[in-house]
Amino acid sequence: MSVGIAKETTRGTAVGSAAYWLPFSDASLEEKFENVTQDESFAVIEDSVGQFRVKNWAEGTVKVPLTDQSLPLLLYALFGANTDSTHSGESSVYDHKASVGESAQHIAFVLHQRPLAAVD
Repeated sequence: MSVGIAKETTRGTAVGSAAYWLPFSDASLEEKFENVTQDESFAVIEDSVGQFRVKNWAEGTVKVPLTDQSLPLLLYALFGANTDSTHSGESSVYDHKASVGESAQHIAFVLHQRPLAAVD
């Protein structure tokens, strides 16, 4: 599998395709859930009559190689502010400066996945 990263243009609106694809070397994902028990009595005192799922989520880690294209995006997600500028005397080399964003909501990213055989 490969992990894709895309920056949301509007917060809360998923981006349809990733801007950068990174093959990962190790990944672990654990699905988690939270249930509540229906505490009504139907003439059975030792057991409940039902259970309902109230929350689903997943937690995990992904190890990806840091490249000149992925590291600025990951730092941007971590710190919240990024400034790109052309390196002096160059036309295709950029300097990236990550700094702490002074806002309550930093930029959001979307993660995509696809089979490794389809990686560019």
